[in-house]
Amino acid sequence: MRKRRTVDSAVEVPKWYTEGAAKFSEVDWSVYGDQWFMLVNLWKGQEERYGYLSNVRPHPVPILHRPPQVGTWVKSARFFHCIPNIPDPMEFAEQWWAWWCAANPSWRVLDGSDALLKEGGGTLDGVAPPRPNGIVGAITALWWWQAVTPNSSIAINNWEEAVDDVSWVLKQLAEEDEGEPTEEQPLKQ
Repeated sequence: MRKRRTVDSAVEVPKWYTEGAAKFSEVDWSVYGDQWFMLVNLWKGQEERYGYLSNVRPHPVPILHRPPQVGTWVKSARFFHCIPNIPDPMEFAEQWWAWWCAANPSWRVLDGSDALLKEGGGTLDGVAPPRPNGIVGAITALWWWQAVTPNSSIAINNWEEAVDDVSWVLKQLAEEDEGEPTEEQPLKQ
């Protein structure tokens, strides 16, 4: 069970969050679309609900199959000022999907397919953790993916599916959080 915190208005918003939120929000709407901005808002809501969790032990998205550009980004202090070299957007898309599938629980992964189930029940804990080593890495990779992919590429359709799936996960987690206690307000026994 995830443990949500209530955010104290005195909590300092960390640089990794403010830089990411700014970069994700300043993209061209006509290119990224409503779906992207909904994802960014879901991510911002999650980070707020958990108090930005910068100073706690990392709970990263697993690195199995992670695109190498994401690893470089993490090692370079998560700079948002530039988009890395991604020579083949379709290869990057395949790497991103393999990474995302590996991060998801087994009940979502359909054997022999890249499709992820949205029905079947089960926890989503660990799929999209808040924190600087969490879901922000997958969202950053989506930001890059769209930026380097020509509109005529099939990788754009894959990108839209990826944005939709990450949004779905964040919506499910937000709904789970609605019924959970905060650290200051535990459930009564």
